[in-house]
Amino acid sequence: MIPEPDWEVVLKEAKECKKVIVIGSVDSGKSTFIKYLIKNLNLEKPLIFIDSDIGQSSIGIPTTIALKYYKKEEATKFEEKSPLIDFDKIYFVGATTPSVCPQIFLDEFKKAAEFAEHLNTTTLIDTTGLISAEQGKQLKLRKIEIFKPDLVIAFNKNGEIDHIINEIKSKVITLKPSSRIIPRNSAQRASYRLSKFKKYFEKLESFALEKRLLKKQQITENLEGTILGIFNSEDCIALGILEEVTKENVIFSSPPIDLKNVTHLKIGFVNLKNTFLSD
Repeated sequence: MIPEPDWEVVLKEAKECKKVIVIGSVDSGKSTFIKYLIKNLNLEKPLIFIDSDIGQSSIGIPTTIALKYYKKEEATKFEEKSPLIDFDKIYFVGATTPSVCPQIFLDEFKKAAEFAEHLNTTTLIDTTGLISAEQGKQLKLRKIEIFKPDLVIAFNKNGEIDHIINEIKSKVITLKPSSRIIPRNSAQRASYRLSKFKKYFEKLESFALEKRLLKKQQITENLEGTILGIFNSEDCIALGILEEVTKENVIFSSPPIDLKNVTHLKIGFVNLKNTFLSD
């Protein structure tokens, strides 16, 4: 990773801050810069990385917000091996863009931010590239309001996020998008998500749990292949792929899990039938 010339200056600023969030459009260099910070902050205390880019996550599974706790020696040796899945906690949103379910997204983001706050250590947050229109603006401002960062690092190309920056009350440092980023089209982004799903769902087993674990969720037709969040009393412990909802049971596939700790299930918005359940 070759940093941009002005990144070192921002690194010095970030070292003085406990809570840092990075915003910008797609292909601006947000995630690359976050990786640079993780490797180079060189803090004495551990740091937390919250990856809230639910569509193009660096460390998590698409449809989730991922949280990773890095000890000093782990952070300085951080290397991404694509597709990387390496997290300590996940928060299930169920979609690959917050525009599908903005309130669910914000609720799960708040849980992650509050968990990090409780650990009382340096926290870095990466965000989605959704910046356009009123919804993109309000989502970014709400995340900043929830997290209360000491520093917002904004990748701003030709003023495209001025409408967001102008309303941020925290300290903001603006950067130009990285000149070394190779833009990805929608097909490439979809391919990246698919590679993540394939890695996570590499080894699947079939399970059946009581239908009551869906609680009051609406059961519709054509749910086969829909992504499923699997929870214990406190956390999302795994993701599954819904196969069938009968009168009594929810039948799904997932990586091996211990069913005795499962307290409830949540149906998401993404369908993976053609990838994992095709004949």
